[in-house]
Amino acid sequence: MRALGDVLEEIKRPVAVEDHENYRILGVRWYAEGAWIKNECTGSEIKASRLFRVETGDLIYNRLFAWKGSFAVMTDELDGCFVSNEFPAFRVKHNEADLQYVLMMLAQPDLWERIERDSAGVASISRKRLKVKDFLQLEVPIPDYELQQSIYARYADAKRRLQSMKDAIVQVGDDVADLRQTILQLAVMGRLVPQDPNDEPASELLKKIQAEKQRLIAEGKIRKSRPLPPIEHGQIPYELPAAWGVARLGEVICAMDAGWSPACPEEPTSDESQWGVLKTTAVQRLRFVAEAHKRLPEGLKPRPQYEASLGDILITRAGPKHRVGICCCVPQCRPRLMISDKIIRFHPVTTELISEFVALALSSGFSGAFVESQKSGMAESQMNISQLKLRMTPIPIPPYEEQVRVLDTVNLLMLQCDNLEAKLQQSQTDADNLLTSIVHELPARLFA
Repeated sequence: MRALGDVLEEIKRPVAVEDHENYRILGVRWYAEGAWIKNECTGSEIKASRLFRVETGDLIYNRLFAWKGSFAVMTDELDGCFVSNEFPAFRVKHNEADLQYVLMMLAQPDLWERIERDSAGVASISRKRLKVKDFLQLEVPIPDYELQQSIYARYADAKRRLQSMKDAIVQVGDDVADLRQTILQLAVMGRLVPQDPNDEPASELLKKIQAEKQRLIAEGKIRKSRPLPPIEHGQIPYELPAAWGVARLGEVICAMDAGWSPACPEEPTSDESQWGVLKTTAVQRLRFVAEAHKRLPEGLKPRPQYEASLGDILITRAGPKHRVGICCCVPQCRPRLMISDKIIRFHPVTTELISEFVALALSSGFSGAFVESQKSGMAESQMNISQLKLRMTPIPIPPYEEQVRVLDTVNLLMLQCDNLEAKLQQSQTDADNLLTSIVHELPARLFA
């Protein structure tokens, strides 16, 4: 083991900042993922009176985030860029070390733990700095120059091979995501499970839904809504089984409503007796995440009428484009969680139209394409969809018995997808751990 100061020396190339000059300012990514040009500006835009020029072959680090592995070696593309005094630079002494070997050692999590202990400062960990003298005192295994090159060559080869494996894992993960969408698509097309001619047709179910809706209106339990236009033939993207039907969402559900978004602390509730407000991230694709909520501040009265309940269908109505229209069903009665005003809630008129199937339909290409076309907003970062447009959404209606069969099959297939994704994630973790073990084992083996 040798101190880094035995093979590295600090180098400074201070440059006075001139108002009319242009400067490319660098940042250093965490986890030894390299440097990048984070800003290009004129000297008049820079508060500091001087910067430091870096050159190809310099090793630099971010003093604030060394404990996060914020180390990088300068490449030809970054030659002549600038850093602040928070980014000390170093050169190898008299070819005593291979720079890529040194960076390999600095990319190890166990070294970052040592750096965190050695970093000095006050307040939060993000304000603790690794001083240059402490950096140069760090000890790492440094054999002779030729052995360093041999070790790094083997490490780089293993890294390339493992990266190829990880790329293949990512591709399989993408294929699993496509498989999920295919499952949903076949489900709402009536092609996932065999048709049973003994099922009562959906036309009878739709009659029951309308009769139940009229009863609820007559009893004052729901309000009468304006009639929706009939579904045009072009709004049905493919032919459905003969026993199926199609209806607009507003025709088969009770009233829609949105929730309430008071100012809340970021932390969730700490026990079941506290009220919370669901974030939009609680609504994920066919999955309800109860833990994604904020705690209602003490002294602020809850509004129980917005409490999420078993069987409620939730859909995000506002936010980034990719979040708007995400739909799920509340799977269990967890008390004291209210929907926010960015979440729309509704449920079917009758239990013979299963909430989980409606959520599935809204998440599929059949209804999802319509929802996607109805989003509006000035920018993709903030879009929305109105309740009226959601009510207009066409959804396929299978017989009740087929809804049960479809949901049983979808749940089984999605569970298998979950298991496959878990194995893929474990494979990625194993690949990362293997690369770390290679770094630890190669020097010991080659020293022997």
